[in-house]
Amino acid sequence: MVRKIIIMGVIILILLGVYLLLNKYKEEIEMNDNTMMVNINGQDFTVELEENAATKELLKRLENGEVIIETEDYGNFEKVGSLGFNLPRSDKRITTEPGDIVLYEGNKISLFYNSNTWEYTKIGHIQNIGQDELINVLGKENVTLKFKLSV
Repeated sequence: MVRKIIIMGVIILILLGVYLLLNKYKEEIEMNDNTMMVNINGQDFTVELEENAATKELLKRLENGEVIIETEDYGNFEKVGSLGFNLPRSDKRITTEPGDIVLYEGNKISLFYNSNTWEYTKIGHIQNIGQDELINVLGKENVTLKFKLSV
């Protein structure tokens, strides 16, 4: 009888462990569905994505590989470059914050290191980086942004 109780306890512990692992795996998948990565000057950053048609289409394109954008500095508040293709727009008048990534005119991506107010479709926001560090990473020159799926 004691042996059956021990076996049942072990089975319950194994099932609980499997359940917890599957839950953690599910959370990671859900997080990856709402994020992408951007490489700036050799450093990878996580971008938390907005929920809109532009981000969905961008994620579909990223399934085929990186999207690379050559950007130039504009107005001492953003790096902007052409996507080479169009994404669906849902422009709203917003005031950007450092780390915001937006779609501009449907075919340009802007990464803000300062603020600006205009009509954009917000793509997402770079996580865990302050304005000073972002300015340092971006530098004063043109910069290449490499977007890719989160792993």
